[in-house]
Amino acid sequence: MTVSNRPPSARARQGAGCFWNALTLLALLAAAGAAGMFAWVYANPYAPVNPFPPPTLPVLAVLPAPQPTPTALPPTATPPP
Repeated sequence: MTVSNRPPSARARQGAGCFWNALTLLALLAAAGAAGMFAWVYANPYAPVNPFPPPTLPVLAVLPAPQPTPTALPPTATPPP
């Protein structure tokens, strides 16, 4: 077995470069997709892709409207002393 100090041929280098270029493109697409998902969840916290959506708010209690306070007391049936 002989060890050669010759550089690899241009064809071998081209095939390896194509693999790394495709892998780089795949990583860039994945990063862009992740950034898009983060932006979607930031803009709409109730999005179906959000794994931790905010809790549902309870229904507001409807209270009766306040009544005005009478300005004078009604007359009583008690005789004066």
